[in-house]
Amino acid sequence: MEKSNNDAQKFPDTERKDFMVLETREQRQSLYDPLRKEILRTLGQGIEEYTTEVQKSEETTLEDGIVVTEEVKITKPITRYWMAVPEIVSHINEEHPHLGLNNHNCYYHLYKLVEQKLVDQYPEKKEKRKKKTRIRGMYFRAAAKFYVPTTFEIASDIREEDVLPPEIDERLVELAQKVKDTKEPRAIEYDLEIDNETFWFSVMMSLHDDGESIISVVRDITEQKHAQEELRKSQEMLDLALRGADLAPWEFSEVTNEIIYSQKYAEILGYSLNELQKKIPDPRDLIHPDDIEKVMEKWEEHTRGDTDYVALQYRMRTKSGDYVWVQDRGRIVERTPGGLITAGTIRDITKQKQMEEALGATEERYRTLYENLADGLFIINTDRNISFCSPLGAKMFGYSQNNLIGMDFLDLIFPGDRERLRAIATPKSKISEILYDGLEARGLRKNGSIFHFHATGSIVREGKEVTGYQILVRDITELVKTRQLIQEERDRAQVYLDIAGTIFLVMDRDGSIALLNKKGLEVMGYEVEDIIGQPWFNFVPEDERENVRVAFQNLMSGETEQIDYVERPVLTKENEERLIAWHTTIIRDKEGNIIGLISSGDDITERRCAEESLQESEARFRTLVQNSTHAFLVFQGEPPECVYVNPAFIEFSGYTPEGVMSASFDEIIEMVHPDDQEIMRKRIQGVIRGEREPEREFEVRYRHRDGNLVYAYANPSKVEYDGQPAYQILLVDISRWKNHQ
Repeated sequence: MEKSNNDAQKFPDTERKDFMVLETREQRQSLYDPLRKEILRTLGQGIEEYTTEVQKSEETTLEDGIVVTEEVKITKPITRYWMAVPEIVSHINEEHPHLGLNNHNCYYHLYKLVEQKLVDQYPEKKEKRKKKTRIRGMYFRAAAKFYVPTTFEIASDIREEDVLPPEIDERLVELAQKVKDTKEPRAIEYDLEIDNETFWFSVMMSLHDDGESIISVVRDITEQKHAQEELRKSQEMLDLALRGADLAPWEFSEVTNEIIYSQKYAEILGYSLNELQKKIPDPRDLIHPDDIEKVMEKWEEHTRGDTDYVALQYRMRTKSGDYVWVQDRGRIVERTPGGLITAGTIRDITKQKQMEEALGATEERYRTLYENLADGLFIINTDRNISFCSPLGAKMFGYSQNNLIGMDFLDLIFPGDRERLRAIATPKSKISEILYDGLEARGLRKNGSIFHFHATGSIVREGKEVTGYQILVRDITELVKTRQLIQEERDRAQVYLDIAGTIFLVMDRDGSIALLNKKGLEVMGYEVEDIIGQPWFNFVPEDERENVRVAFQNLMSGETEQIDYVERPVLTKENEERLIAWHTTIIRDKEGNIIGLISSGDDITERRCAEESLQESEARFRTLVQNSTHAFLVFQGEPPECVYVNPAFIEFSGYTPEGVMSASFDEIIEMVHPDDQEIMRKRIQGVIRGEREPEREFEVRYRHRDGNLVYAYANPSKVEYDGQPAYQILLVDISRWKNHQ
């Protein structure tokens, strides 16, 4: 190839030199990489010869002795061997396409060879060509030329032991010997530290057809190892999340007819994991007889495709024979020719159920209020016309509240989903108050855009007449998009987190928010872009911040491994305080260093308000009873025993509280006049049996301790005392009235 004079002046002349010896271990290790080896071979072949004209002064002596100097041009041959990066890539890919060389990794390997002084680099000097490319922190000019500074011959007898550490070389020798002995292919993996980075390689050896030679194939599996490490971290994060939320995962396969319990599952039921796996092959054997039919119906509905997942509460028998309440959430994760594969979680909610029973109607009202605040609320009449909508519901569909009043609710639904909702909204006889649970559909906003929502509803009645429907709508568009984007290996984790219904918060070492799930965003009223990266302490009330900082520092320093349960308030976007029950665990990397923490929490604001309201109500009732002028006695058990007596009865009977409380039921009946004892016993036994008397209130005579008769109206009734069935006798002193009469 001929070059012009200008081209020849850009680079210094290159002379062939003697063979360069690989003197250092780093130089030999560099050649172990097949790409670097082929780059050197290619540069050694990139020879070109061309000529250039140079000016030279020549002196000539004339016959008269005069010396004449003139400038003449002479042609000088030049031999160079160099290539630019695109030429190197093109040459190597023609001969060895399996190496996958490109401009990016070619620059990287050339830089390493320059470092080892096996290759020289000459960048072009024109300013207009000073385009730079950044490769792993080093800059190269895009038009740079590289060449081998010697007549470099890459020796074919470079030994592996000159390149690999001794311990790896020994393993390869052992592997080769095993292949020769067994005549079977074998493989090992090993890692190398190259330029302060760890690379992983897989070596597969097999015997050649000649029976002596070994065929060795080396693969770079670094990316595969990194992917495995990411999967391990993902699984650890899932385990931490489940532990923090107090969830017990399970899986069942109809293909193998095998259930896989978790350690937490066994702990809830009082078994060891091995004991539960061996003794209880079918958990349905532990479900309370009154609940098994309900559980089977829910799973049949889900199997038919009527529901997206199963969510229900029921009782399970523990190893001790007692029953615990569990919340079970699960779904079908795979349908195979051999049967279904299902997965889910259970959670011990025994204490929660006990609290719910104690709170009664008060807790139900507050829970309903909370759901209304968290979702968009619509009330529609029997013609499906909207009679009320909450501000959040109107905002969700892009209307004002006034514009929505009177509209047909189905006009807010995407046409493809209207028939499904129309069928559900049709009243039927003897149906449950709950119309649907877990229904997802597409909503149609005023501007024509579509979003996904989750809706639950109930019938509104006035007496026995159905007057309309109450519908709660939650925007789940982001959740639907997330489902479409998550990778296959993370589907299982998403199943557990989606059905948990719990706030999940992840913080880094600085206390900044790295992740807050949808439930957390809903409770706090923020969008994800407003909260990610912000210090968590900004969302804690000022009087609690110092306590939260101290607890965080104790976790980050390792003084505290986890916080099983703590109640802390948070500030919402509207500057409202919400009380959250937190479970917190630290997160460690594979070296054991603390890198952050993960917390799961439940919003207990309404529950706590309901408890306080119930306590206040109980205190008022107790005060009224204590100060009442009417006498009260409360009995429990069989035979009945007196468990409460108010001061009025003490005055009424003349006995001490201790004397009344220690007396038997028969002894208390004997306080009644002998002629009235039979009717007293009869009426009380009727209440115990649940019989209804035409006139519950009746007149009796009591003997005062001093022997005087006391006239009273008696009214026995069934009540609940300390959460247990009881029987109450109300006595109204009418002695003055009788005496006057």
